[in-house]
Amino acid sequence: MSTTIKFRDYGAIALIALTLVACAFKPSFSAERRVPSSDLPTEREPDGVKPNVSDALKATGTNKRAKSSARLTEEEREKLSQAATVEYNSILEIANLERNGRVKVTDRFLIAYNTSDPYAEWIAALTDEVADGFERFLRKMKLDGEPPKRPMYVFLFAQRSAMDAFEQTLYRLAGKLDELGNRQNTPSGFYTPTVNRMVIYDQTEQEEARVELSGADGDRKNKGKNMTRAQLTREARELKTRDNAVYNTETIVHELTHQLSYNYGLLRRDGSAPSWYVEGLAMLFEPSDGNAPLGWRYKNVLPINSKRYAGFCHYANNARDSSIIDELIASDQPIRELSLDAYDVSWALVYYCYKKRSKEFVKFMKLCRDNPAPVDDPVARKKSFEECFGKTSEFKTAFLKYMKSL
Repeated sequence: MSTTIKFRDYGAIALIALTLVACAFKPSFSAERRVPSSDLPTEREPDGVKPNVSDALKATGTNKRAKSSARLTEEEREKLSQAATVEYNSILEIANLERNGRVKVTDRFLIAYNTSDPYAEWIAALTDEVADGFERFLRKMKLDGEPPKRPMYVFLFAQRSAMDAFEQTLYRLAGKLDELGNRQNTPSGFYTPTVNRMVIYDQTEQEEARVELSGADGDRKNKGKNMTRAQLTREARELKTRDNAVYNTETIVHELTHQLSYNYGLLRRDGSAPSWYVEGLAMLFEPSDGNAPLGWRYKNVLPINSKRYAGFCHYANNARDSSIIDELIASDQPIRELSLDAYDVSWALVYYCYKKRSKEFVKFMKLCRDNPAPVDDPVARKKSFEECFGKTSEFKTAFLKYMKSL
């Protein structure tokens, strides 16, 4: 079951959680050929907890969940919602928007939003669907991963300006506002491990008008209640017809993969894993599925990301050499700059490792989790890479040959 709780008016602006970033702010973004995206973790759940399947998951046909956050009491949900209220509505006020946020709490996620309720219900169902897929991926790769004890936070905005206000606040508190002007592209969503928030906005750009015209409940007959299976299916079907629907879904899945990777312990929140691996893993999960009830479904063999593959081919056909591969292995700089080529090549590297070098890839994933090389030490990073995959020169030859064969 999921619960929707309306925000209370706390009056004063308070950025409680955001002040945590002042000492250590390290967001992670992704880039698309159109527009880009970014990453977070929490505590672990005690052993022996038997989770329940939410109504939203039942609506998608998913009836199994290997692991889950512990089921919350109504009192716990209320306390978490109140804390999120202050933070979320403060961002709306900074963006000169109405403080009209609401909160939906599921077993796994706390979703703060100012979109319509039906749209938030779709987000709740999609996040659970992706979380199920991520758990299956961990089991298939034989990787340990414990789910978080508390819900993961998703901040969903109807307006791009609100997401930008959140990002600018994080950078300002960290004293890094100048870095915003040094990027090649702007993000379409982001996740920051420091405050463990996934932040996205409605890229279809229809939710703000929808709320203004129909109110928060939209045009549902059972206002104020959770959606039925049939209503959720109709909502998802309508969302697929909107402009930018594919980009919207893939950005959500990308950022959510970041959040799950940190919260399940696959990545460390000190940002020690190389960015090509962090971003490439998120892009591995990205591809949407127009035939799936929610617009995305996990496949036992993750498919080619056609958009990223096209970008990689564009790079491979126009680049003078393969130096960007060496740069990505040695440094995070290409990713920090939101270079589209860097993101596309990162996807290709992870896809190749996943498909053709799975044993070495698992070894590398465990190394990044348990004993990562210093992120700013190019020599140590290359040594760590070659410890798992062999000489870089030989790896590059095999990698390029495989990618050309697709």
